[in-house]
Amino acid sequence: MAEAIAAAYPVVRVDVNSAFLAAFHTLADEKNQPWEKVLGVDARFSASGQISKGLATYVRAVWDRVGADLFSRAAAEPRTVLFLHDAGLLARYWDEGGRDLLVKLQAAARRPADAPHGLWLLSPVETRSQLPHLDGRTVECIGGDGERTHLDSAFLDTLAAG
Repeated sequence: MAEAIAAAYPVVRVDVNSAFLAAFHTLADEKNQPWEKVLGVDARFSASGQISKGLATYVRAVWDRVGADLFSRAAAEPRTVLFLHDAGLLARYWDEGGRDLLVKLQAAARRPADAPHGLWLLSPVETRSQLPHLDGRTVECIGGDGERTHLDSAFLDTLAAG
């Protein structure tokens, strides 16, 4: 769906998970950390729910890099709308910079003079009344339907038909 939405609307499509992992690979290479070691530390985080100080430091640095890239892309052209999808890692590392990045992007998109001009986040939900969320983390929006819309099956079918 993300591809179809991006093809139909003038947005800059951003696969957040891919951007995060690419930046993390780059940082690990710069620090001479084998990717397998990073995965091992992350697996311990998955098992325990407790993130190590080292991993937390790396993750914050990665979100800083991703954020800088997104803001740079948004500033490259006037009226850029960023379309974020596959953004589960924002939720996974919510307290280590994921939430902060999302809030900064939202705040900038709400200010007419700042880039991005707009921000779309694809957040699958079960019902129209359900608040947008990423893996259990609520995505805050103001003004009810002023900042969100529900893409129903009829819309998605029409979009998929092209």
